[in-house]
Amino acid sequence: MMEEQSLSSQEIFIILGMHRSGTSMLAGALSLGDFYFGHNLMKPSNDNVKGYFEHNEIVQIHEEFLNNIGYSWCDIRKIPVSINDDVIRLAQSKLNAVLTSDFKDSNFFAIKDPRHCRLLFLWQPILKQLNIKPKYLFIVRHPVEIAQSLKKRDDFQPEISYLLWLRHVLEPVDYLDESNVSFSSYNELMNNFYDYCARLANEFNLDYNAYFGHISDNPLINEFIDTSLKHHDCNIIQNLSQSPLESKVINLYNAIIQNISQPKYIIELLKSEKNNLAVADSYYGDFASMHQENIIMQKNKYEDLIAKLQEQIDNDTKTIALQEKQYDENMEKLQERIAKDTDTIILQEKQYNTNINMLYERIDKDTATIALQENQYNENINMYAAEIAAKDIKLKDTEAQISLLNHDINKQMHEINLLQEDITNLKQQLNVSEKALTDMATSISWKVTKPLRDMKNRLCKKMGTTSVILDDFFPNILTGFRVAEYNYYLERFPNLQIFSTVPDFDSILCEYLKIYPHFNERINPYNNTSLEDKKFAYINFLNNAHYFLPDLTSKNISFIMTLYPGGGFGLNDPESDEKLKKILLSPLLRGIICTQKITFEYLQKMGVNVPVHFIYGVAINSIYFKQDEILPRATNFNSLRICFAAACYMPEGKNKGYPEFIDAAEQLIELYPTLRFSVVGGFSPESYPLTSKLRSSIAFLGYLQTADLKNFFQSQDIIVSPNRPFLLHNGNFDGFPTATCIEASLCGVAMVCSDELNMNQYYKDSEEIVICNPTSTDIINKVSLLVNNNLHQHF
Repeated sequence: MMEEQSLSSQEIFIILGMHRSGTSMLAGALSLGDFYFGHNLMKPSNDNVKGYFEHNEIVQIHEEFLNNIGYSWCDIRKIPVSINDDVIRLAQSKLNAVLTSDFKDSNFFAIKDPRHCRLLFLWQPILKQLNIKPKYLFIVRHPVEIAQSLKKRDDFQPEISYLLWLRHVLEPVDYLDESNVSFSSYNELMNNFYDYCARLANEFNLDYNAYFGHISDNPLINEFIDTSLKHHDCNIIQNLSQSPLESKVINLYNAIIQNISQPKYIIELLKSEKNNLAVADSYYGDFASMHQENIIMQKNKYEDLIAKLQEQIDNDTKTIALQEKQYDENMEKLQERIAKDTDTIILQEKQYNTNINMLYERIDKDTATIALQENQYNENINMYAAEIAAKDIKLKDTEAQISLLNHDINKQMHEINLLQEDITNLKQQLNVSEKALTDMATSISWKVTKPLRDMKNRLCKKMGTTSVILDDFFPNILTGFRVAEYNYYLERFPNLQIFSTVPDFDSILCEYLKIYPHFNERINPYNNTSLEDKKFAYINFLNNAHYFLPDLTSKNISFIMTLYPGGGFGLNDPESDEKLKKILLSPLLRGIICTQKITFEYLQKMGVNVPVHFIYGVAINSIYFKQDEILPRATNFNSLRICFAAACYMPEGKNKGYPEFIDAAEQLIELYPTLRFSVVGGFSPESYPLTSKLRSSIAFLGYLQTADLKNFFQSQDIIVSPNRPFLLHNGNFDGFPTATCIEASLCGVAMVCSDELNMNQYYKDSEEIVICNPTSTDIINKVSLLVNNNLHQHF
């Protein structure tokens, strides 16, 4: 009784329809949401590659019942009223057991088996006992298409298929009323599935989100309901002559379709036709009996064939057993051979280690020789300097002679310095391959970042054992440009330290050290002892410089800063200007680096008393310059992959142009249905409203680490960056292009970027980049141009 009570609060949806009518398609689509069809489902087959979604035990009970009364699933005879009660009670007992055991924990569930159409009289007492009022989902398909399908699969004559269609459509009608049934067609499910779900919710007064919400969100629906799987079409025989039976079933089908949303009318129509079918039973009784005899003959034939197949399987099993035995013997011999080869490899490895040790000894000797040569070279330099000094004393007789000699000395000293610089450069070039230099020297990114490399070289001369980098976000691995720049300094200067005020420092450092373990103990949280004995500091962003300025002042530590866009810096913003003036007035400030022309001009107007270096661009991780295998790009330019990548700092990401990107994507997907979109960063499907069509064509990947981001960009064709200045706060703006866009371009991705402040310095519009207005209309125009005119002709 407890199980019956629990089921009485549930809802059951029973799918009705003739075989090959699309019941499996409907069941499979509903199963992708919250509809439960049981745990023991029939496996797919060649006749239904995506699955039947029929409960194995229920189908077996139906088949067993039909066999016990001398019928089969394809029997065109009317099931007799005078059936053995024991047979009925046995089937009902088994069906009751399946319901109360397998479906007791589901709020609502569904059952699908075409045999339901003829066996609903078995189910009515069970459902009544469990106090369940079922909802019937009745699917109809054109009888000619069903006849074509059954002809191909089972070699049924059309008349048999038409009579079966009538049985399955008419026999359930006694148990239907306008409140418990919803009719639909195969074509409606195939072409307008989401509209069908909405109509179903309305007719049964259901909460759409509770029953169909997860179906709408599931991108697999469009893949599952595949129009290419429709192999039969009634239109191909529309001009052929029709038999009376064929005309009858077609007329009935058309009447149902024309009144598909009027269940009351359809039920009355079906009841009338069912009476006509009862009158006609006596006329085709002999035909039905003959059909049944043919089925029995085919069954016997199939049983003989199965027996032969079983014999063949037994023979094949013996053969396989012999082959497995031979395989085991071969594996044993192979393992013996592997053991011998392993011994050989161990000996070769020992010899290799011996050779390596000898090579190391030779390197040590060569290193010692080089050291002696350097000492001798230094002694010679000292001797040469002494000779110069002696000559200088001797040449004091006349001012003319002294001037000439000094000129010679300066020239020689200059040559010595050049020689020393050449020695240093040659040592550094030993670690760089000629191929990498050639590839990078010819790339746009190498030319663009040349000033940045010059800046790094000048900055490196300042850094030593008493130098530090101060930051508020490092070592968070999501800050790609900081990781690229600071790691370079850590590698260049073994004694350099970095101190950070980033929250949750220990866990962030742990993630960083998984990738860069060799920098352990050189990155620490900032505290009141971090600046002890330090003489020079490097800082990124205005807010950081303003925060650390009091401590730098108290410790009398010189510093330089890079004034990137963002980080508290804004144009003509009083708060930003006040912070900037405090820093510019500090006597400890030694220089400023800016990466955008507008920043450089802004500083000039303010009147800066320290050197200002304009270095266009941003630091990029070195992995973007490594030559990887190029991933395949889209060959059909109507199916390009378009991405948007940015952090979300304000509602809807307005300063990054996210609403304009989504609005453009909504219209582009209408123009080019095979386009695919991706969003990287702090955005989700809830950040801005999406249509259901775009939801199935867009992916949200969240934040990606540098290596994962590079792999992602190698699969994309276009990145859209419609940034808008002055929205996040007064005077705020982004650099052009953003670091993310530069990283994407290094992976071969075309850039479509806005530049309202005219900060572009190097890129040629429509050749190396596409400049757009931050509006959905202009984004659509520029992306459509790339799609229609072949992307690779532009880039």
